[in-house]
Amino acid sequence: MVLKEGFQWRLGDRVSIDVWKQPWLRSTNIAYIQTPMYPRMEDLKVSDLIDYHSGHWNNPLIDNLFEAGDVRASYPTCSYPR
Repeated sequence: MVLKEGFQWRLGDRVSIDVWKQPWLRSTNIAYIQTPMYPRMEDLKVSDLIDYHSGHWNNPLIDNLFEAGDVRASYPTCSYPR
């Protein structure tokens, strides 16, 4: 299968995507978060990482949750509907 250049990785509504257990990073090498799961955060969804008001990634939260290998450069483009 050949994909046209310029396509973007899209996550749909992000509400049902599990941060720790499902592939959601756009990296071609690793699509899963490598940071160990925090206690009591096993139900964290990708939508929880987005600032609802701005529609962009909540970068301070992401920087605090994930290790350097799971950097923002690997995150899909965020255009969350407000």
